Amino acid sequence: MPGSMEKSRDRVKELTPDRVEVAVDRRDMRRAAESPLYDFNIKRDEIPKPLASIENVYAPPEEPSCLNMKAEVALLSAVLGPDTVINADGEEENVLTLDPSGAIESAVTSLIPFNDIIRHLSGANGHKKKIAQAYFKGQMRRAYLKGWAAEHGCAIPKPTIKPPRTGETGPKS
Repeated sequence: MPGSMEKSRDRVKELTPDRVEVAVDRRDMRRAAESPLYDFNIKRDEIPKPLASIENVYAPPEEPSCLNMKAEVALLSAVLGPDTVINADGEEENVLTLDPSGAIESAVTSLIPFNDIIRHLSGANGHKKKIAQAYFKGQMRRAYLKGWAAEHGCAIPKPTIKPPRTGETGPKS
Protein backbone atom coordinates (compact mmCIF):
# COMPACT_ATOMS: atom_id res chain seq x y z
CA MET A 1 0.00 0.00 0.00
CA PRO A 2 2.82 2.47 -0.52
CA GLY A 3 0.75 4.26 -3.18
CA SER A 4 -2.07 4.86 -0.71
CA MET A 5 0.31 6.31 1.88
CA GLU A 6 1.84 8.66 -0.70
CA LYS A 7 -1.64 9.88 -1.74
CA SER A 8 -2.51 10.62 1.89
CA ARG A 9 0.75 12.50 2.42
CA ASP A 10 0.16 14.53 -0.77
CA ARG A 11 -3.41 15.29 0.33
CA VAL A 12 -2.18 16.67 3.65
CA LYS A 13 0.42 18.79 1.85
CA GLU A 14 -2.36 20.23 -0.36
CA LEU A 15 -4.29 21.41 2.68
CA THR A 16 -1.64 23.97 3.64
CA PRO A 17 -3.37 24.90 6.88
CA ASP A 18 -2.75 28.21 8.59
CA ARG A 19 -2.38 26.28 11.81
CA VAL A 20 -2.72 22.72 13.08
CA GLU A 21 -4.57 21.88 16.27
CA VAL A 22 -4.54 18.63 18.19
CA ALA A 23 -7.85 18.26 19.96
CA VAL A 24 -7.87 15.79 22.83
CA ASP A 25 -11.08 16.14 24.77
CA ARG A 26 -11.72 13.86 27.73
CA ARG A 27 -15.41 13.54 26.81
CA ASP A 28 -14.59 12.55 23.23
CA MET A 29 -12.08 9.96 24.40
CA ARG A 30 -14.60 8.54 26.88
CA ARG A 31 -17.26 8.48 24.15
CA ALA A 32 -14.87 6.58 21.88
CA ALA A 33 -14.18 3.99 24.57
CA GLU A 34 -17.90 3.57 25.26
CA SER A 35 -18.85 3.30 21.58
CA PRO A 36 -20.04 -0.34 21.86
CA LEU A 37 -22.67 0.80 24.38
CA TYR A 38 -23.93 3.29 21.79
CA ASP A 39 -23.85 0.61 19.07
CA PHE A 40 -26.15 -1.60 21.16
CA ASN A 41 -28.30 1.47 21.94
CA ILE A 42 -27.70 0.99 25.68
CA LYS A 43 -26.39 4.57 25.89
CA ARG A 44 -27.74 7.37 23.71
CA ASP A 45 -26.75 10.91 22.94
CA GLU A 46 -29.58 13.30 23.69
CA ILE A 47 -30.63 16.05 21.33
CA PRO A 48 -29.76 19.38 22.98
CA LYS A 49 -32.87 21.30 24.09
CA PRO A 50 -32.22 24.37 21.92
CA LEU A 51 -32.16 22.10 18.87
CA ALA A 52 -35.07 19.90 19.94
CA SER A 53 -37.33 22.93 20.31
CA ILE A 54 -36.88 24.07 16.69
CA GLU A 55 -40.05 23.36 14.76
CA ASN A 56 -39.80 25.69 11.76
CA VAL A 57 -36.30 26.94 10.90
CA TYR A 58 -37.79 29.78 8.82
CA ALA A 59 -40.23 31.04 11.44
CA PRO A 60 -39.77 34.74 12.11
CA PRO A 61 -38.37 35.56 15.53
CA GLU A 62 -40.99 35.90 18.26
CA GLU A 63 -39.51 39.19 19.48
CA PRO A 64 -37.68 40.75 16.53
CA SER A 65 -35.08 42.87 18.29
CA CYS A 66 -31.34 42.90 17.68
CA LEU A 67 -30.72 41.88 21.28
CA ASN A 68 -32.94 38.80 20.91
CA MET A 69 -31.28 37.87 17.60
CA LYS A 70 -27.83 38.02 19.19
CA ALA A 71 -29.03 35.93 22.14
CA GLU A 72 -30.64 33.25 19.96
CA VAL A 73 -27.65 33.05 17.60
CA ALA A 74 -25.31 32.86 20.62
CA LEU A 75 -27.40 30.04 22.12
CA LEU A 76 -27.31 28.07 18.86
CA SER A 77 -23.57 28.73 18.46
CA ALA A 78 -22.96 27.46 22.00
CA VAL A 79 -24.52 24.13 20.97
CA LEU A 80 -23.31 23.96 17.35
CA GLY A 81 -19.94 25.66 17.68
CA PRO A 82 -18.90 28.57 15.46
CA ASP A 83 -19.97 28.24 11.84
CA THR A 84 -16.84 29.93 10.50
CA VAL A 85 -13.54 30.63 12.18
CA ILE A 86 -12.26 34.14 11.52
CA ASN A 87 -8.70 35.22 12.25
CA ALA A 88 -7.71 38.57 13.73
CA ASP A 89 -7.45 40.13 10.25
CA GLY A 90 -11.10 39.30 9.50
CA GLU A 91 -10.33 36.48 7.06
CA GLU A 92 -11.40 32.85 7.25
CA GLU A 93 -8.71 30.63 8.68
CA ASN A 94 -7.79 27.24 7.29
CA VAL A 95 -7.36 25.07 10.39
CA LEU A 96 -6.42 21.39 10.33
CA THR A 97 -7.63 19.70 13.52
CA LEU A 98 -6.25 16.32 14.48
CA ASP A 99 -8.57 14.39 16.81
CA PRO A 100 -7.49 10.89 17.91
CA SER A 101 -10.92 9.98 19.34
CA GLY A 102 -12.27 9.01 15.91
CA ALA A 103 -9.45 6.53 15.37
CA ILE A 104 -9.97 5.07 18.84
CA GLU A 105 -13.72 4.73 18.27
CA SER A 106 -13.12 3.03 14.94
CA ALA A 107 -10.67 0.59 16.51
CA VAL A 108 -13.04 -0.27 19.37
CA THR A 109 -16.09 -0.77 17.14
CA SER A 110 -14.12 -2.88 14.68
CA LEU A 111 -13.76 -5.50 17.42
CA ILE A 112 -17.53 -6.14 17.37
CA PRO A 113 -18.55 -8.53 14.58
CA PHE A 114 -21.53 -7.47 12.43
CA ASN A 115 -21.45 -3.99 13.96
CA ASP A 116 -23.56 -2.43 11.18
CA ILE A 117 -26.31 -5.01 11.60
CA ILE A 118 -26.29 -4.54 15.38
CA ARG A 119 -26.59 -0.74 14.99
CA HIS A 120 -29.53 -1.18 12.62
CA LEU A 121 -31.39 -3.74 14.76
CA SER A 122 -30.80 -1.85 18.02
CA GLY A 123 -32.14 1.42 16.60
CA ALA A 124 -28.81 3.22 17.07
CA ASN A 125 -28.64 4.18 13.37
CA GLY A 126 -32.12 5.71 13.47
CA HIS A 127 -31.30 7.70 16.59
CA LYS A 128 -28.04 8.93 15.05
CA LYS A 129 -30.02 10.19 12.02
CA LYS A 130 -32.43 12.08 14.31
CA ILE A 131 -29.50 13.77 16.04
CA ALA A 132 -27.91 14.69 12.70
CA GLN A 133 -31.23 16.16 11.51
CA ALA A 134 -31.55 18.23 14.70
CA TYR A 135 -28.04 19.65 14.25
CA PHE A 136 -28.78 20.43 10.60
CA LYS A 137 -31.99 22.22 11.58
CA GLY A 138 -29.98 24.19 14.15
CA GLN A 139 -27.47 25.25 11.50
CA MET A 140 -30.27 26.26 9.15
CA ARG A 141 -32.00 28.25 11.90
CA ARG A 142 -28.78 30.07 12.80
CA ALA A 143 -28.15 30.94 9.14
CA TYR A 144 -31.73 32.18 8.76
CA LEU A 145 -31.48 34.32 11.91
CA LYS A 146 -28.16 35.81 10.79
CA GLY A 147 -29.69 36.70 7.42
CA TRP A 148 -32.80 38.12 9.07
CA ALA A 149 -30.69 40.16 11.48
CA ALA A 150 -28.50 41.53 8.68
CA GLU A 151 -31.59 42.48 6.66
CA HIS A 152 -32.95 44.43 9.63
CA GLY A 153 -29.67 46.21 10.41
CA CYS A 154 -28.62 44.09 13.39
CA ALA A 155 -24.93 43.38 13.72
CA ILE A 156 -24.32 39.79 14.78
CA PRO A 157 -20.69 39.46 15.92
CA LYS A 158 -18.54 37.12 13.87
CA PRO A 159 -16.76 34.33 15.77
CA THR A 160 -13.09 35.04 16.21
CA ILE A 161 -10.06 33.22 17.44
CA LYS A 162 -6.99 34.46 19.24
CA PRO A 163 -4.83 36.80 17.17
CA PRO A 164 -1.90 35.12 15.41
CA ARG A 165 1.33 34.92 17.39
CA THR A 166 3.74 37.67 16.51
CA GLY A 167 6.68 36.71 18.68
CA GLU A 168 6.23 39.72 20.89
CA THR A 169 6.53 39.04 24.60
CA GLY A 170 4.46 41.86 25.99
CA PRO A 171 2.73 45.14 25.32
CA LYS A 172 4.71 47.91 23.73
CA SER A 173 5.34 50.98 25.85
